[in-house]
Order: sequence, then C-alpha cells, then structure tokens
Amino acid sequence: MKITWQQGDLFATSACALIVGVYQEGDQVKLTPEAATGDAQIGNLIQSLIDAGEISGRLNDTTVLYPSGLQVGKLVVVGLGKAADFTMDKARQASGTAIKVASRGKVEKVLTGIFQIAEGKLSPQAAVQAVAEGTMMALTTADFLKAKRRELSLKEVVVLVSCPESYTKLTPYFNKGVAMAEGTILARKLTALPANFMTPTHMEEEARKIATTTGLKLEVLERSDMQRLGMGCILGVSQGSAQPPKMIILRHDGDPDHPEDILALVGKGLTFDAGGISLKPGAGMEAMKGDMGGGAAVLGAMQVVGALKPKKNVIGVVAASENLPDGNAFKPGDVLKGMTGKTIEIISTDAEGRLILADAVAYAEKLGAKQIIDTATLTGSSSQAFGGVFATILANCDDFYAQVMAAAELSGERFWRMPIVDEYKEMYRGTVADIKNGGARGGGMITGGLIIAEFIHQAAWVHLDIAGCTSYQEERPYMPRGYNGFSTRTLAELAMLGWEA
Repeated sequence: MKITWQQGDLFATSACALIVGVYQEGDQVKLTPEAATGDAQIGNLIQSLIDAGEISGRLNDTTVLYPSGLQVGKLVVVGLGKAADFTMDKARQASGTAIKVASRGKVEKVLTGIFQIAEGKLSPQAAVQAVAEGTMMALTTADFLKAKRRELSLKEVVVLVSCPESYTKLTPYFNKGVAMAEGTILARKLTALPANFMTPTHMEEEARKIATTTGLKLEVLERSDMQRLGMGCILGVSQGSAQPPKMIILRHDGDPDHPEDILALVGKGLTFDAGGISLKPGAGMEAMKGDMGGGAAVLGAMQVVGALKPKKNVIGVVAASENLPDGNAFKPGDVLKGMTGKTIEIISTDAEGRLILADAVAYAEKLGAKQIIDTATLTGSSSQAFGGVFATILANCDDFYAQVMAAAELSGERFWRMPIVDEYKEMYRGTVADIKNGGARGGGMITGGLIIAEFIHQAAWVHLDIAGCTSYQEERPYMPRGYNGFSTRTLAELAMLGWEA
C-alpha cells in the first residue's frame, strides 16, 4: 500500500471509498469543513443522520454510507471526539480506525482529507502529519514469515487538500508523517522477528541498510574493538552466546558548525534473553525475542533522522547481544569492569540490559554526546506498576526531561517520571565491586536505570523503561496486536524538536 499527498477536490475525485470526520462541540455534532462541503452534494445525508441521533461524533465511532452523487463507492464518517480535546494522537486514532473500515472489501483506492475541526484546535501541519502516521501504521501486520500472507486489495491512500497554497506549505509535514510511520513500522518488524532471523549481526545489517539509503554514517564495534576499549560489561553478557556482540553506531552530522552539541539515542538490543545462568522460566520465554525493542526503536528513529535530516547532530547507539546459558557464560558472583573502569558485581545474570547499556552510554559520551537518552525493555517492575499504559522515565536533568516530554506529547506515547534520591543508589552499592547489578527488593525500575547512569560522567541523561509497552495484547486504532515500535517516534520527535519546513 502506498500513501500519496495531492491537491484537489475531495468530493470530485474518483476512488472506492472516502473518509470524512465529524466531531462534538458541546452538545452538538458538527461536520468538519470538508465534510460539510461534501454533505451538500449528497442532500445533507450526514447531517440528517446526525439529527436522527445515528452519528454521535464520539472518537473512533464509524458510520458507512453508500451515497449517490459522489465519485466514490462508499463514504466512511468517523468520529473525532470533543473539539476541545482533539490532539495529534486522536487524529491518528481516527485515521487508523477509518482506514481499516474503508479498506474492507474489494477496495483499491481510498481518499481522505486532513482532520481539522475548529480554528486553533490542531494546526494543519500537525493534522496532516497525524493522518499520514495513523493511516500507515494501522494497516501493517506481522505475518511476514507466513507462507500465505494476508493480501489487502487496498493499493493506494490519497490524502487530499483543496487549497494549492496549503498543499505546498504542508507537503514537508506529510513527508514527516510518512517518515515517522515508516520508522515505527521498521522497529515493529525488527522486534517481531524471531531470534534466528534477528541476531546482533542481523541488526548490523539493518543499520547498514539505513545508512546506505539515508546517507547516515555507520560504525560497528566488533568483539576485538570492545576488548580494546575495555567494554567488559557487554563482553561479559555475550560470553554464553555463539553470536558475536555488536555495538552499532549510526551518525547524522546535521549541525557541523556546532560539533560539540550531540544528542545520543541509545538502545538495548538484546536479540534474545534467556536470562543466562539465572535462567528465566520456560513458559513465555519465546517473547524474549522482543528484548531488543529499545534497539529497534533507535534504528527506526535514526531512519527518520536520516530521511528528514534535522539541523542537529544525532548519534544512534545500539548495544546488540544475546544472553544465553553456556559453559562460557558469565555467572552470579562474577565481577565485570565497564568501559569507564567502574566494576560491577553480578547478582543476577538476568539483569543484563543495564550491563550492555552501561558500555553503550559510556561510548556515546566518549563520542561527545552532551545529551543521552536510552530506551530499553529493562524491568518487569515497570510493566507491573503501570500495566503497559505508561512507560517509566528517569532523568538527571530537568531541562532535558522537559524536551523528552515535549517530544512524547507529539508522539502520543506516555511516560511517568520516577524519583531519584540517594537512598535508591545505596541499594546497589557493592562490597567486592563498586556496585552490584541488582539484589535490592523493591524499586527495581529505579535502581535498574540508575545503574546505567553510573557509567555517565557529565552528560544530561534520560532513561526510558519501555517494558510492558512494546507489545499490545489487543489491536488498537492505529496499532496492530503484538509489537508496536514503542518509543521510536518519541526519539525521532526529540531529534526533530525545533525543526521547521
């Protein structure tokens, strides 16, 4: 399915289906300006159904009509919810819901406008980006390994705007929405692939494809490079695997006049986590192919950066490894030395994400990063505390935290800040080494993140614990059941803050 952006009359263009929106303004249901224009051509059919109480305007409610007088087979009316509450994410939801309804049956081409419900409620730029994102993300599936894949009859979605001036002005924002969706879809696919299809070497290959197609610079640290740099943490985690670890770095030099200003996106790329010697229970272990969701999100975000080329220096660092039990595997009680020289006693080999990220954030700072954000499926306690509705966030800098939350507001992804006080740091202080990689009862989502920060000297730092948010048990308006690429768009929006067409 391809999505295109065109200028033209929404109601004078031929297609199989057409999508329009209605919304709630107080006690009234109102048509968007484009819907009102089209409704006049079909004898005010939409308004008559509103008057009869059959169209509510509630968010994601849909009504399918088969009117005469238009060059489309069916008309999908989607609710946008309350005007005062309309956001980019609700525009994504409505777009995703509507395209799934519109594409049912033998539908090859669908038309949609951009959802604007009232002046100032949502800018045209944000609206067109959200429509592109929601439409594209709603239609992807994870059946790419099946012998018989589900084939959609839908070949094209056209987003139309009537005003030529608006078309020119909004084109970069449509392109931004497409790039954001494509980055998220890439992260979804990489996370969903089983571990025999997505090893650290495969992650390197995906990064190389991104670099080739977007012009980003690629650096890959091999085991020998890690030994030379003293990356004992990721080397220790990878000891039990036949798969060599990789430290993957993608670089965008968007502001060469200020080479000292670098934002680092760092991801946990545990392509399979059996827990090592501290073996996980067998039930549900197949889901541990998704323990590289943070690394996948960084690759997806860097693809967006490469496509849109913001005037900002951005590096993406993915620590890729497996964590398996083996005669060579690291053991509880072992002591590893990270790249910074700090030592860490292993209490559980299943607390490995903080170990590989320790070397990753240290290397990002060595490369000059002044701001470092890491994203990882780090702790089960994050998932248990928030039920997959929120991810958790730690930050050592309020200004950087505010930037991340501004990016999250644009992406629609939700995070809840955890406190940082010295009592948590005391929980992992070591006796035979500088620190331990776990062991304290309670506060695991906080101490796990703070252990990563122990390997950063001066950079502003934010940690995203996305465990519980990377996979949905049920389909959502613009997200399928299963892996969702969570945090990809927050990272990309962070890299794009301040960007203007």
